Amino acid sequence: MSLIPMNFDEVVELKPATPGRYDLTISACEKTVAREAQTPQYKVSVEMAGQDGAPNITHFVSIPSEKDDADKAKFKALLLKRWCSLFGIPLTNGMDDEALGMSMVGARASSVEVTLSEPDKNSGAVYNRINVPKLKGEGAAPRPAGAVAKPPKS
Repeated sequence: MSLIPMNFDEVVELKPATPGRYDLTISACEKTVAREAQTPQYKVSVEMAGQDGAPNITHFVSIPSEKDDADKAKFKALLLKRWCSLFGIPLTNGMDDEALGMSMVGARASSVEVTLSEPDKNSGAVYNRINVPKLKGEGAAPRPAGAVAKPPKS
């Protein structure tokens, strides 16, 4: 029998970080299968700089697959493109999903909005979540012909 030299009174659960903007680094990426849909996805673990008392954020990114109809595949491709754009991960047409997953590890993003989830129905636990922004210029309403942009307020 051996004695474990550990003061278990000092061991505590990690707590989520306060919502705010954080520098993020992808520490791990694993290709998995979504439980319900049985479609491929990335399970990504993301570290927040300066938040040693907070657990890594787990983020899931769907991978378009042959099981998806055209609209679903296109939407999944958009979400994947947003994720890769946020972390500066290059995408190529006809992607290799294994190589892309491996290229995510170590990627960094600066000043990303991190929020809190709603409390879990069973445990009441809350988790940090990453707010992945839309692509630049996406979602903007088109300007009518001849319209001039308003100058910024000073």
